[in-house]
Amino acid sequence: MNCDLVYIDPLIKNRGNIWHLFFWVDYLFKSICTLIYLFRHKPELVFAQSPPSFCPMVCWSYCKFFKKKLVVDAHNSAFEKPWVSIPMFIPVLRSSVVTVIVHNSELECFLKSRYKTIKFYTLHDKIPRIDLFENSMKQKRYFLFIVSYNSDEPVEEALEAFKHILETSNLKIEFKITGNYKKHPNIFNRYGSVKGIEFLGYLEDSAYLKTLQKAFGAIALSTRRMVQLCASVESLGADIPLLLSDSPTSRRLFFKGAVFTDPNASSIYNAICIFYENRRQLHSGIKEVKLQWERNWIYDYTEFQRKLVS
Repeated sequence: MNCDLVYIDPLIKNRGNIWHLFFWVDYLFKSICTLIYLFRHKPELVFAQSPPSFCPMVCWSYCKFFKKKLVVDAHNSAFEKPWVSIPMFIPVLRSSVVTVIVHNSELECFLKSRYKTIKFYTLHDKIPRIDLFENSMKQKRYFLFIVSYNSDEPVEEALEAFKHILETSNLKIEFKITGNYKKHPNIFNRYGSVKGIEFLGYLEDSAYLKTLQKAFGAIALSTRRMVQLCASVESLGADIPLLLSDSPTSRRLFFKGAVFTDPNASSIYNAICIFYENRRQLHSGIKEVKLQWERNWIYDYTEFQRKLVS
């Protein structure tokens, strides 16, 4: 949409006790910065990300006053506590919002049944453009487990499966884990010394994409049922087949090129073995999914543009 991306750095960077005591100061600061930007630049169209719920609420006040268009980009937890419980958040979404974007049709149907007067629209993530190179399978093979250490990720179950495979199977494979493992030092202390498991920590974009492209496969897991993980779309852009949590959303989006698993160590173990034996077919399948995804996205995006001008 050729919009400028505006990201406001937090005033309070320490997320410990200071944050819990003065988080309202941080959000007040961001709200003021947002209003200053909007009044200075006077955009005709505003996209406001949620969470935090305060972002679309502040943007709504500008759009309401100047009769501008507002679109809310709802991320995974936008309609979960605590964000959905913020006073006036739902009334704001019902009032003068062109649409609320969600990232899959299952979530859209669920939300429409609960919030009948809010206008929702599904726009899946766009596949990122990644400069691809030939991924030789003669190099050291590894799965890339893409982790943010959120509460919905079965990290320990996956690591237990990795450890069991390394100790009991003949698969020539290693496991690399992204993300800031310092969030859960007990996990690192337990599995950090296991041969064949490497904690990479947080990676900058260029290093992350390079590591992803060289992977034998990518693993992205969540216990959420109606979720399309960003890591899965990034892997799609890199032509890397996937091991994903089993859900109707995942099976619809990745009708080929993926193996599905329940969020327990035994199921993850079995899924890795199936993936290993069928990697060639999975690699071909993920390319087919990519082409279909790109065609669907162009159609959905065109419809979205029409919605904005209608």
